[in-house]
Amino acid sequence: MLFLIPLLIVAISLEIILRMIPNEYRYKREYLDKYSNDIETLILGSSHTYMGLNPEYFTSNTFNAAHSGQLPLYDYKILEKYKKNLKNLKTIILPISYASLFKKYNSFELTTFKKKYKYFFESDTFYIIEITEHSLYNNLKKINTYHKNKTTKYNKLGWCKIDNYINNEVELANSAHRTLPWETFENIKSDENQKIFYENVSFLKYIIQWSKTNNVDVILFTPPAYKTYYNNLNKEQMSETINKAIDFTKKFDNCTYINLLDDPRYIAKDFWDASHLSDFGAEKLSRYMDSVVQYNYYDTKANHTK
Repeated sequence: MLFLIPLLIVAISLEIILRMIPNEYRYKREYLDKYSNDIETLILGSSHTYMGLNPEYFTSNTFNAAHSGQLPLYDYKILEKYKKNLKNLKTIILPISYASLFKKYNSFELTTFKKKYKYFFESDTFYIIEITEHSLYNNLKKINTYHKNKTTKYNKLGWCKIDNYINNEVELANSAHRTLPWETFENIKSDENQKIFYENVSFLKYIIQWSKTNNVDVILFTPPAYKTYYNNLNKEQMSETINKAIDFTKKFDNCTYINLLDDPRYIAKDFWDASHLSDFGAEKLSRYMDSVVQYNYYDTKANHTK
């Protein structure tokens, strides 16, 4: 048994080193714990907003609380945790993407996210063993990358910058073909898929209802995608998603929906892959979304003074 002691020491040391590397979940929780009272525009959602909306380009005091894989349940839970502190909140921005309303919470690819969320947002008694989350190779690579660059992939306002991106037709087509199969759901009218759909819708509905009660605008938007992506998605699934977003705007006067899926202003260099924006595209989208936020704010303010 003595031969296990050196391995145990190495494992513990590796775990300590991994825990010392900045973590976006921990960072966002600490930011929200300290500064949620100052936030005027709160960005929630998945990787499409995590990578696509940079608060540095917003006029209002904005924070990006999105994460990769973050579905409406977790948007709801983040709002529930901090809603009493969001005294100055005026706008919530949420993506309504191709897969947003049909993703299951127990799907394999979301397992790590659920653990991270529970650890950093829900419970102080739930612990993740970092060395078991990834292979030894990836853990060592993570340590080397951080200590070599001493930088994080996210900025101080929560936006994730992607340095390596593709912008040629072939690679953008390949990335669409890799992504679309696991974002497309067969038979969306099945009982199981409709149950998932309405569960996701219910969390969005709660966010919008709470926002209306508290004089907060909600901007829903379908993010831009490259043509190799939007030309090959399942039209029925996308239509069902868009129709539900439009339905929200009809039922709630504090809700706006914008469909940017095939917006021609976004060209190849604006994309990291076929459905995610590069830093060029993120700047373009962020400046545009800021103009929408400001328009909604001043239009609402004008109406209130009548």
